[in-house]
Amino acid sequence: TETQAQYERRVKQMRDAKNVEDYMIKTSIAKGLKQGLEKGLEEGLAKGLEKGLEEGLAKGLEKGRAEGEAKARIELAQSMLADGLDAAFVSKHAHMPLEEVLSLQMPYGKPDGEPHDASKTCL
Repeated sequence: TETQAQYERRVKQMRDAKNVEDYMIKTSIAKGLKQGLEKGLEEGLAKGLEKGLEEGLAKGLEKGRAEGEAKARIELAQSMLADGLDAAFVSKHAHMPLEEVLSLQMPYGKPDGEPHDASKTCL
């Protein structure tokens, strides 16, 4: 049979083995969580950046297109006004509010609203 000292030595060995096992499990879990978190953050940032760039590009292109169309409408309206066309006609055909057309009319018309003589307009 075992002596008391042998028994206590075996119990200590078993406790030590259990403590080592517990420590290894805890450090492995912590290491795995850290690696998983780092990988998840890396992938999340990559996906977020990609999506952000796509959305930013789409919004930028849409904004540029809209600004280009607005500029083209203004240039068309200015040209029509310079040719002496009526502001209401320009508004309708340039697809612009009458107030906006009227605000463009001043450089091409007289202060009383009369258009310039189109034959005297330099282009």
